[in-house]
Amino acid sequence: MIQNDPSPRPTSKLLGLVIAITIVAYLLGLRACSQEPTKELRWFGREDLLVTSLLAALPLGLVLAHRLRSISVGGKVAIAGLAISLSWAMAILSPPPAAIDSFLKVSSFRILLATCATFGSCLLLSGVQGWFVGDGAGQGGRNSIKTSGPNPTWLWVLSLTMAIGLPLAYCHSAGDALQANLEKSLDDQRFSLAQKQCHQLVWFRPNALVSDTPLTSLRERINERVQQLTLAVSQPLPTPVTMGAIGTRITQLVQLDRNEEALRLIRPMMTGRNFHPIALDYYGLCQQRLENADESMRGYQRSFQHWERQPNGPAKAEAMASALKGIAYAARQSGNRRMEEDAYLALIQMRPTAENHFLLATCYKEHQKSTLAAQHANRAAELDPQYGPQAQSMVSQLSRDHFSCFLVSR
Repeated sequence: MIQNDPSPRPTSKLLGLVIAITIVAYLLGLRACSQEPTKELRWFGREDLLVTSLLAALPLGLVLAHRLRSISVGGKVAIAGLAISLSWAMAILSPPPAAIDSFLKVSSFRILLATCATFGSCLLLSGVQGWFVGDGAGQGGRNSIKTSGPNPTWLWVLSLTMAIGLPLAYCHSAGDALQANLEKSLDDQRFSLAQKQCHQLVWFRPNALVSDTPLTSLRERINERVQQLTLAVSQPLPTPVTMGAIGTRITQLVQLDRNEEALRLIRPMMTGRNFHPIALDYYGLCQQRLENADESMRGYQRSFQHWERQPNGPAKAEAMASALKGIAYAARQSGNRRMEEDAYLALIQMRPTAENHFLLATCYKEHQKSTLAAQHANRAAELDPQYGPQAQSMVSQLSRDHFSCFLVSR
């Protein structure tokens, strides 16, 4: 039974806005407190896991806040302040990643932090609202509300399952993708990006093995390599400047993903007396990483056209293959599917390796050409057994996707 106040205060909307802004500011402050010098979020690693954990803990926070509905307004505000202070303390005073040696510890602390944050926010909202409209705990409150008793057991079970299960499932899925991206960054020698991914992966999978190397050891090695590269590029180029020194500096800058700086050294080598063909390939690569698809395509196409005119030899074949891969990737960035497929087809005609067949299979898979994708995936496995598990996984997924399309009502 609800007893309505005939004369509500006119500032209720303004107060609600102030409360909402205060809670948002608190959550943003929680994120800022969690941020490490390396820009990764302590306990969460990335913003998406932070948001997922908070949303998953929100039902539990609401249930806990509702459980305390009968206490006074002052008590609600006090407990909310304690929960909020505790969440801030956990975000600020948490140990460094090197001290984290268990996924269970990380996940438990993450769930506790998110629950404290959402519970404190919900209880604060309830308390401040009660302070404004009157304490509904007693019978004499301005808007006293008679509730139906304690929360049912199923609601507790559901909210606990969401608070625990959703972040764990998301962390597992995102951890797979993050580890795969880290391994790719290492293969591409993108050490600055690998450093960031490694710092994030610590919070997803503290005990992960990346390329058969423990994550903690790999992190130390990557940090050391980034420090060496950073120190090297901070030094002036030797005098007189040689092409070899410029090439080394460009490579170091690209490995640090300082692509704009690398382009300043590359552009003078693309034409004129200082022309060097490798500059065209590096130009395409830097523009690719800067997500400038048209300029990336321009660099790779110029590289391909240059090497087409050169005498046959291993260097020509290697350079043309690299240019075709770049053209295919730039075509994907710009959404030109036909050009991407044509580039990979030309690549396997030139160099029919397992790697190149698998690249074409991946291209066909993304373009939903299941039969062609399976053919080239199987061909990659035939040429190199190491591609067997990847090919089998791709073919199985293609089979499931192909079958599921018949289950969709049209």
